[in-house]
Amino acid sequence: MEIVQKIGEEYEGEGLISYLRHTADSIVAQSYVRKFDAEELRKEQWDFLSKSLEYDEVEVEKKRISSEHVAKMKTLKSEINQIKNNLRDEGVLTKGELFGFRNEETRQMDLYDSLGNYMYSRAMSATERQGFLMQGSHIKAMTGTEN
Repeated sequence: MEIVQKIGEEYEGEGLISYLRHTADSIVAQSYVRKFDAEELRKEQWDFLSKSLEYDEVEVEKKRISSEHVAKMKTLKSEINQIKNNLRDEGVLTKGELFGFRNEETRQMDLYDSLGNYMYSRAMSATERQGFLMQGSHIKAMTGTEN
């Protein structure tokens, strides 16, 4: 028996549905692929082409914007890390001059920043101790006293 490709061609719209409902041996609810007619196929092909082109344009724009965002995010991450380090250290790493003052009592060098703030103390180096001794003997020679 040959399969008929189309039945009820003499009916249209609701009449075709009524004919199929009354002549079918069974009615099954399921998903299926309904074939496009020629006009629907051309429209679907056009929609595919235009959506594909639009997608490609959006993809190019996304890459451009993404590279801008990546650069901005990298800068922000660096700034965040710097601020985090500053907060951890409760100050900012600064490069500049520290001024050392010999402490005769402790034989330490006390170091101060350019604002006069105490930074830290460290043991005197041999050269610094030598200068301390020389300064002490220089005072004795000038005044005849130890102070």
